[in-house]
Amino acid sequence: AVAQAQAALDAAQAAYQLKLQSPTPADLAAAEAAVAQAEAAVAKAQAEYDARASSDAVAADLKKAEADVAAAELALENARKNLDDLRAKPRPQDVQAAQAAVYKAAVALQKAEADLFAASGR
Repeated sequence: AVAQAQAALDAAQAAYQLKLQSPTPADLAAAEAAVAQAEAAVAKAQAEYDARASSDAVAADLKKAEADVAAAELALENARKNLDDLRAKPRPQDVQAAQAAVYKAAVALQKAEADLFAASGR
């Protein structure tokens, strides 16, 4: 129980530190590259849809192409949101929630240590 509580505290502290850190240039570059890849995927999916729509494509093929466009657009939306989140400063409530998680994990660790001490009969 103590080891689990220590691991939870370590994870909470790491999450808190991440909230306080600015993204690295590499993080931003990776997120920007993900947006560019997603934009290319949307363009490709749309081109495939357009080609099938202007041909004598089977309805099932057209539906699949339509679904591919929707999936690519969703991936683009997610990539843009990730980039926006990286560029944004952490919200105060997110920092406070991370601080609260650290406090809660520290209390749980203290309790686990106290329980272990009590169980050892000291």
